[in-house]
Amino acid sequence: MKTDNDINQMSPSGRYRRLLDAMGATGSIGTGEAARMGISRGLLSKWVRAGKVCRVARGVYQAPGVVADDLEILFRLAPRAVLSHESALYFRGMSGRCPVRHSITLPTGTNPPRAFAGRVKAYYVKEEWLGAGADRVRTPSGALVPCYDAERTLCDILRSRGRIDEETLNDALRRYAAAADKDLHRLAEHARLLGIGRVVRERLGAWL
Repeated sequence: MKTDNDINQMSPSGRYRRLLDAMGATGSIGTGEAARMGISRGLLSKWVRAGKVCRVARGVYQAPGVVADDLEILFRLAPRAVLSHESALYFRGMSGRCPVRHSITLPTGTNPPRAFAGRVKAYYVKEEWLGAGADRVRTPSGALVPCYDAERTLCDILRSRGRIDEETLNDALRRYAAAADKDLHRLAEHARLLGIGRVVRERLGAWL
């Protein structure tokens, strides 16, 4: 394992190779992570000018020739966000439609990154609700991003049912009811936390 002293003694070409290794298959990295590797913003800017890396958003850089993974970039810019609602339905197999705009949940009082303004559908919850049911899923490019589990997602869409079309809602309820790996105990815990236990029982009961 490289120590800080080893990294500081590396040549620029050695640091560049280390940067590419850190970017991995998805090919992106944030300035904070780069700084922890001993790579300054100035060096990143120099590589951008030389065409050795691309700046894809403020504070996010990518290897040249790599197709950008918007979800990975989104969560680098908004590390407290969680993929939710319509997007989580898709990734959890509860909907066959990939949303045009991805849905994320954020703590109340925060905003989506400027680079994604108008490109995401944002929902907001109290800080103490944010982590309940949060897990991770892989994007098509292989990046791991935060995403709510199936039970939290079902609660979310029922809680936000005024913003979810009825066809999507019923499809999700039907698919969840038929799923072999559904966890009704976990569903009840999430529903109790979010204060929608009665709604969940009534809407899901018709499909069980």
